[in-house]
Amino acid sequence: MIAQTLNRAAMTLAAAALLAFPTALVAQEGAEVVVPLTMNEVPRGEVLVRIQGDDIALRASDLEQLGLAGVEWQRALTFSRLRGTLPPLSDAEAISLRSLSPLVSYRFDEGTLTLSISVDARFLGSSSLDLLSSRPPNIEYTRDRTSFLNYSISSSSFRDVGLFGEVGSTFGGKLFYTSFSRPAGGSLQRNLTNLTIDQRESLRRWVIGDTAIATDVIGGSALLGGVSVSRNFQLDPYFIRYPAMQVRGLATTPSDVEIYVNGALVDRRRVEPGQFELRNLPV
Repeated sequence: MIAQTLNRAAMTLAAAALLAFPTALVAQEGAEVVVPLTMNEVPRGEVLVRIQGDDIALRASDLEQLGLAGVEWQRALTFSRLRGTLPPLSDAEAISLRSLSPLVSYRFDEGTLTLSISVDARFLGSSSLDLLSSRPPNIEYTRDRTSFLNYSISSSSFRDVGLFGEVGSTFGGKLFYTSFSRPAGGSLQRNLTNLTIDQRESLRRWVIGDTAIATDVIGGSALLGGVSVSRNFQLDPYFIRYPAMQVRGLATTPSDVEIYVNGALVDRRRVEPGQFELRNLPV
């Protein structure tokens, strides 16, 4: 019984020694190991590091492959080199994470052999999200034949009757239109009569016949006869006529951006750590 107890104790000590061996190996000064890396709470695979007391050294090329770039990163890299150079890490330039403080913080867990670093969002790349409502795929613009008749009758007495009416018909994407009216106590008269041809691709409208021309608020209006050509942005409901609002921001961790317009949630997008730009806000 005593022998069995001693054997169990020996096996327990051996197992504990085996579990502690990697930690002891990693904690050794100048040890080079490959560890899993998490950057700004996003797993980024494994990297080669060197343990230097409470400091960690990584290859500069590995840091740039992780997405660190831009003017701010190059400036921080220059200051790190000015603080002193480190021995090469696997024949490559080594950078001290401690020399990048406070813009870079890190934590090495010897129990799980994992490295977690948090870098300033200005070091990371930028992303652009377009919030513009895109044109529906495979949209079809039909050109069915249609006709319509609208009329309005008004009267202040049985003898004085006013009338207004309009008749239209479409064919091949073109509209033939005419209108007529009869004022109370007057005679029947023709109003506008024309043929309208819309070119959606070029946002152009042709009117052959009578047309009403109007300018801005300080201008005037007139009724003309002949052929008129005008730009009509309403022919394409997905055409953006004016530049839309844009917003830029920084995210240190994977985040959800919610866009509210007049208190109503209109969109929600996922952004990765780094700089981001929201384009064409729906306002």
